[in-house]
Amino acid sequence: MLQRLVETHGNVPDYRYELIETYAKVSTREPELDPLDRIETESRLLTALKHSEQLIAAHPNVPQYVASRVQVYFKLAAIQLQLHEPLDARASYEAALNLQRGLVQQFPDVPSYGTSYAAMQLALARMLIEQREFSAARELVGDSIDRLQANYEQGAVEAAAPLADAYRTMGRVLESLGEVDLGKEFFDKSRVLHDQLHPRSD
Repeated sequence: MLQRLVETHGNVPDYRYELIETYAKVSTREPELDPLDRIETESRLLTALKHSEQLIAAHPNVPQYVASRVQVYFKLAAIQLQLHEPLDARASYEAALNLQRGLVQQFPDVPSYGTSYAAMQLALARMLIEQREFSAARELVGDSIDRLQANYEQGAVEAAAPLADAYRTMGRVLESLGEVDLGKEFFDKSRVLHDQLHPRSD
């Protein structure tokens, strides 16, 4: 139905946007997908990207359309990792980051854009850790921590959980680089923040 509407009313952006969202409405959680499902999911997301490219070319100044494209790339990267396509996954993560960086620069007063950007940096950093690219991962996580700390200190409560995750990820990176004591400091920071977010009810 939406496909037909896009074909007959291609000048109506809402139809194409809804079609993109429909294609991108997929699960990327690994236990839920068998190999054939992952291939089908990758295909759906690639189709969503094609429509997204057309939509943004026609309407480049609509942040909602850019944010949608970011999420498609982010989901695609997760699926490509599951399909053992690390080069493609890295390219998708980097494409998502580049687009999200543009939103952060264009809308510096929207903390959620910065928080999302930092979360994407962490996702790419975890992939780099698995590939033993610890120095590159350290740079990404360090920038993520700086951004999340700033947002959290300015009252963006949604930055707290990813910040705890970023501290923990930095601990892993530092341990892998042999900086065990400094890594422990970040693990401790993560634990303290986690306990603040989830206080015990003794």
